[in-house]
Amino acid sequence: MKKLLRFSLLALIALCGGGNLYAEDIIWQEDFSSYSANDVPSGGTYSYACTGTTKVYDDKLAGGTAPELLVAKSNQTFSAIIPLGGKSGEITLTYKANYDRITVSSTTTGVTLGDKSGSGTYKYTITVPSGTESLALEFKNTTSSNVRLDDIKLYQGVAKQPAGLSWGKSSASVTFGNGDDTYKYLPVLQNPNSLSITCSSSEESVATVTNAGEITIVGAGETILSAVFEGNDDYEAQTVTCTVKVNPAPSDTPNTIAEFKALAANTVGVLKITDGVVLAAGNKYIVVKDATGVIMINETKSEGAISVTQGQKISGTINGTKTAFGGLDGIKSITASDITVSDGTITATQIGVSNIEGQEYLTELWQLQDVIVKKDGNNYYIYNYTGAAKVLQIYDEFKIEGAVAAEGTYTLEGLRGKYNATEQFWPTKVTLTSGIQNQIIDTDVNAPLYNLKGERVDGSYRGVVIQNGQKKIQK
Repeated sequence: MKKLLRFSLLALIALCGGGNLYAEDIIWQEDFSSYSANDVPSGGTYSYACTGTTKVYDDKLAGGTAPELLVAKSNQTFSAIIPLGGKSGEITLTYKANYDRITVSSTTTGVTLGDKSGSGTYKYTITVPSGTESLALEFKNTTSSNVRLDDIKLYQGVAKQPAGLSWGKSSASVTFGNGDDTYKYLPVLQNPNSLSITCSSSEESVATVTNAGEITIVGAGETILSAVFEGNDDYEAQTVTCTVKVNPAPSDTPNTIAEFKALAANTVGVLKITDGVVLAAGNKYIVVKDATGVIMINETKSEGAISVTQGQKISGTINGTKTAFGGLDGIKSITASDITVSDGTITATQIGVSNIEGQEYLTELWQLQDVIVKKDGNNYYIYNYTGAAKVLQIYDEFKIEGAVAAEGTYTLEGLRGKYNATEQFWPTKVTLTSGIQNQIIDTDVNAPLYNLKGERVDGSYRGVVIQNGQKKIQK
């Protein structure tokens, strides 16, 4: 009866806030934040040791923050000896890794490890005998590929939960005074656990923010918005930030293509085009080049949209928002009322496959004669003239009639484009051809020779060969 009463009193004290008996009690924690790239953790309070090429990298592949530890492949290890300070019984170990390649073990007498659980964040329950002074842990990578390790934690009790704060993005760009069109790009504070937080702005002349995350734009400039949670018995401390750039208010002064491209993303402005040649038009995009530069126009087929065909010339002003479509400069959300269109033609410039990669994006209408096209996965690619290596992905950006739909040899006209990190070719005209002939490519008398099967041959070979992308007969 006395034991039951004592337990009830202890539970009541805990529930009433007289000390959370079940709160997380951290014994050891390591996120490698005190190290620099290429450091090898060793010695110190926890007798760190690494084997092989295990060392610190300035990356965050494991899901934490940089830096983190690369545990080398083929049985290399990271180990530590952690003083327990009298703690025993069930102890929990967690860590983050980018792959499930790490096995944890202990050489400490009497210690047992339960099964590993989790994904991304992995967990072991470790049972430690009473009187154990320290715990030896070894993290071993038994696979044939490296693995990243971060955010190791050894604790007793109930682990604190992540606070869960987020701005939703790390940066944002808006235009002052243009709330209807650009303020929608401002970050939105997420506080799913309704925690008591403090928000601030590093430059209140640019923007202010309430503790509820409500942002007020004050003027042009740049500021860092912060949301800070100090932590409590249930949730971990967390600070999240977002850099907000506020561009100056839009001006009625027209910008040339070059000037408009120099504007910050999401800036509203006026684009002035003078004798711009339409390099390509289709789907909902127009690519126009004048004496100052080239720009991609996202015209939505709505009121004020521009109706042109390839080769025509346009002049006039367009109101819209600066955008970066897959990394390429453009203008969207346009209205255009004074555009003049005149007839014209455009001739593609011939170029060899070996030279197309070095050209600027969208600046020229190119022709690639008799190139090999193969399918890889769901996409078609232009290959080099031997068919051995991919050069550019083909993407039907302008939704042309007769787009590439099968492997073969083609003559292609179009623009060199890209989407984010993917190098592409955007056709405006596709012609299926029947052989390799008349390639336009730099000549190198010492270039390798290939037969028609794509096999490399030497100077003694007799018959039809391909050198520098050109077919010739070697007698």
